[in-house]
Amino acid sequence: MEAEKMELVKEIFQKQFRFNILKKLFKNREAKNSIQSYTSALRRVSPKAIIEYWEKVDFNLLTEIIPLWCAELRDLGIVFPMKNEIFDLVVVDEASQVNIAEIIPAFYRGKKFCIVGDDKQLHLNATGVGFSLSKSFDNLCWNKNQLQTFINVAEAKKRNLVVSDASILRFINSDLRAQRIPQTQLDEHHRSLPHLAKFNSDKFYQSSWKVMTENGKNRSINCFKAIKVNGSRDDKQKFVKAEIDELIKQLKRIVISEGYLTHPDLKQFDFTQSKPTIGILAILRNQITKINELLEESGISDNEFETFDIMVGTPEEFQGNKKDIMFFTLGLDETGKWGKGHYEDEHRFNVATSRAKYFTYFIYGGIPRNANLIKKYLNHFGVKINEEDLIDTERIPNAPDSPENWKFKRDNCESEFEHKVADYLEEFIKSHPEVEIFNQVSACGQKRLDFVLYNRDRKITCAVEVDGMNHFIDNSKNYTEAHLDRVEILRRAKWQIINVKYHNWYSNGWLCDRENQIFSDELKILFKNLNELLQTQGN
Repeated sequence: MEAEKMELVKEIFQKQFRFNILKKLFKNREAKNSIQSYTSALRRVSPKAIIEYWEKVDFNLLTEIIPLWCAELRDLGIVFPMKNEIFDLVVVDEASQVNIAEIIPAFYRGKKFCIVGDDKQLHLNATGVGFSLSKSFDNLCWNKNQLQTFINVAEAKKRNLVVSDASILRFINSDLRAQRIPQTQLDEHHRSLPHLAKFNSDKFYQSSWKVMTENGKNRSINCFKAIKVNGSRDDKQKFVKAEIDELIKQLKRIVISEGYLTHPDLKQFDFTQSKPTIGILAILRNQITKINELLEESGISDNEFETFDIMVGTPEEFQGNKKDIMFFTLGLDETGKWGKGHYEDEHRFNVATSRAKYFTYFIYGGIPRNANLIKKYLNHFGVKINEEDLIDTERIPNAPDSPENWKFKRDNCESEFEHKVADYLEEFIKSHPEVEIFNQVSACGQKRLDFVLYNRDRKITCAVEVDGMNHFIDNSKNYTEAHLDRVEILRRAKWQIINVKYHNWYSNGWLCDRENQIFSDELKILFKNLNELLQTQGN
């Protein structure tokens, strides 16, 4: 239902956007002429002809009609002339892989700019720029001209100005800048299921993410499977064929005859409205080359590749992409010494392990003793590795924060008010044996929920927040801004929340007595809301 709703919203947005464009064109003949001249320029090959048509375009009017444009940096000169301030705002995505020189033409075309990037993911060297722009080029730029009077190549590198080494993100974030540019940290993660996202948050982002999928519905979902195969690495060609054979076997189970609908790992997800997208990733190019070769012989049709939007590549190719299901083939065995280098590069490993939305298959021949990052990754999902004989298990325990591991302890109640509410919540669950109660449940980063009620049969959760006087402004009935912000975060994460307000339970003493009509009515409302949100059948 949620997926259908989102698709409908997208369709409405697209139709509204097109309607607004047509409406402006209908009312403005000059706008129509500018559009016609612009499209004519795009069809031309001759630079002279292109410029001729561009001169007939009112670009201010053009961008007013179509306010949002997307293009790759290399295509800017094809779709727009070198004209100053055509756009109010230029947004540069994946800025960690964009060098300073190539971004200048984009900035020239805008009045303001916004840099979007992640310095914990792959940097400029992943694009190959460092190879195509050599040290000789850097020396030519900085040491062989007038600039060397002020700054040489070594100083330029220190200041993150060297084209072959520094991205625009690194330059903007440089501590050597005299003037700091305002920054905003995007700390809400909406893509992956909680246990998938938690590894990256804990390992690479100091546990700073608010994982917005971290709600009762998703926490108990198993989203990872490690598959150990008996195979060794080909020393010359640097791939593990047994891993690739297992990959193809698992892939066929999913894509052929709609196997994903009944697959024991995947039937827990609702893929009835749209087929899952699939990614296949390996750290090294040699493994990817062999995977592509064997996939051609696998019998999986071109139509199936297209239908499931199957992508095969290295972390460098996957940055900026996501898939519903990811296959990570390691390309190693336990006897080798290849755990370092590419495999221990945190930027590369962060990208490799954060592409899946719903499920990751990790297929491996073995784990080298020095592959510490890989071991931490597997240990996060409960795959234990015996350091003596490297015997691996596939036992995946319940996620640490899943409902199976939540607790209810009276000692965790932080106030007398919470104890009072707990009394009546315990009374509620006595008449609803399918419902369990927990308290001090973590969610969305450091946020803790006072109580969570969980319907085991329906796998539905509801949070009960006990709002004491500190949640209100100056003893009034108006919530503080901090409290409202907190609740908004939890609601965006799809938490169902019931707020129990202090002033409905206390007035010159506790009102927790059914003989008090005001409190009796309040309690009836609480139980009614619990019944509805948990969809229980009891009283």
